[in-house]
Amino acid sequence: MRFEKISYEQWYMYLAANTCFTEEEIRETYDNIQLPKAGSEYAAGHDFYSPVTVRIGTEGSFLIPTGIRWITEEEDKNKCLIMAPRSGLGTKYGMRLTNTIGIIDADYYCAANEGHIMASVTAERELQINAGDRFMQGIIVPYYRCGGESNEKRTGGFGSTGVK
Repeated sequence: MRFEKISYEQWYMYLAANTCFTEEEIRETYDNIQLPKAGSEYAAGHDFYSPVTVRIGTEGSFLIPTGIRWITEEEDKNKCLIMAPRSGLGTKYGMRLTNTIGIIDADYYCAANEGHIMASVTAERELQINAGDRFMQGIIVPYYRCGGESNEKRTGGFGSTGVK
């Protein structure tokens, strides 16, 4: 398993539709996407870096595109990636993921959006996250099933399975 950037085409399509960035700014943000990495020798999580500067107010949520996807191999199908805010941002600003916790399934990279991991965040105090700042972490964990298996194949991206 590994992290990698989504394609430039996917990045461009998302930013062109959801921001007022110029084509040059979209290219620059893509070139500056950093792959997640552990912050210390025994860190459980892989720190995710924001590729764009965002200002999060106390009203509503903000969707931060990471430009990252998590690729799994067949032997990794019993693992998931759990996303959580960095604890310091939660403590100081009340930052949290809007959906409380993010679960990235092993087949998410097959989604129509290339498995682009995005974070919808809210905060209790105004917060600015600059491009290059670490803002959330992903922890890879094994999971176990106790029946109820499905043969359904993923077709959509963010929040697509079982949404009516």
